[in-house]
Amino acid sequence: MTLTSIDFDTRKVKTRIEIGHKCDALAVAGDNILLHLHNVEYKIYDVNLVEVGRIPVRMESAPYLSYCDEKIYFSQREQNTVYCYNMKGNLIWKFKDKDIRGPHGTAIDTYGNLFVSGFYSNSISVISPNGKHSRNVLNLTDVLSNPSSIHFNYCLKQLKISSNCNRILVYDVSY
Repeated sequence: MTLTSIDFDTRKVKTRIEIGHKCDALAVAGDNILLHLHNVEYKIYDVNLVEVGRIPVRMESAPYLSYCDEKIYFSQREQNTVYCYNMKGNLIWKFKDKDIRGPHGTAIDTYGNLFVSGFYSNSISVISPNGKHSRNVLNLTDVLSNPSSIHFNYCLKQLKISSNCNRILVYDVSY
């Protein structure tokens, strides 16, 4: 697999590097890019595509991940489990709940809460920063089937939700 950096002003390739493994997922936080290399590890690159870190966590399949404040969060749909690891590869918490069936997309808000889309439960739940509490915040059964990817916009305080049915929903988040 090749990772390519493009200058959007000139539309020219700035940097291109060979990764050597299949990339299952990526997340961006600040000036860093986190890649999950299939069944190998997580690697962190800066904006110039220089490797700046590795996280020794091996997951066979973790296609949905988020990265914020020196923590990585990812879900495994078939295991109905959401994980939080630190940058050294140590498990901080592991979360499993009957209300989140088929966890898919993850997104972190400004307070460190983790939003998780339930692909099979057709819902959005939020998990507390310590991974001990959760609550279902949106039941999407009537408006969206199989929510997959989600994104939290910090500036607008909006949660954007997409599905495999070519629909996107936008919700304002208030506390």
